[in-house]
Amino acid sequence: MMDAIAEDDTSAEHLYNDVYCEVFAGMTAKQHEVFACLAENRTSKEIAGRLQVSESAIVQRIEAVRSRTGFPPRAELARAYRRYLESGFFDCKPVSQGTEPARNDADLAAWQRQAADWILPGAMVGPNAGLNRIAAMVVIAGGLLVVALASLGVVNALPAMAERMADAHKALPALP
Repeated sequence: MMDAIAEDDTSAEHLYNDVYCEVFAGMTAKQHEVFACLAENRTSKEIAGRLQVSESAIVQRIEAVRSRTGFPPRAELARAYRRYLESGFFDCKPVSQGTEPARNDADLAAWQRQAADWILPGAMVGPNAGLNRIAAMVVIAGGLLVVALASLGVVNALPAMAERMADAHKALPALP
């Protein structure tokens, strides 16, 4: 059993190397500056002040890397970049500038693969995941709206039903 756990740790490290190493190696110098600050858990506003650029430029640089790594949370990216710097994975093959790497299941971050295998359907991960999630939220919100309107209709009908029942009760003959 312990061998299986150790084997899983090795495969997780391998996934980390495959996914993040190539992306981090292919980043521009400006993106490396931003990610060095991000690895220190700084906010976009703090990074912008430190590098003397606009906050939107910082967000764009972070989002460009997030899109190539499967849109993990900022904290996950910061943690991965710290590991990248600490582990010395600088010798991996860089991604050529100006070309977007091919997107497939191998490009997903390790946390996304695990979530996709356990919880999420295939439509919720990948290049159209954001759009699919928004569509799912709209459908859920629409369903909640329909339930709320139906409930209001029932609540509005209750007084009229109570009045009819009272009239019907009055019309009943008295029992001897």
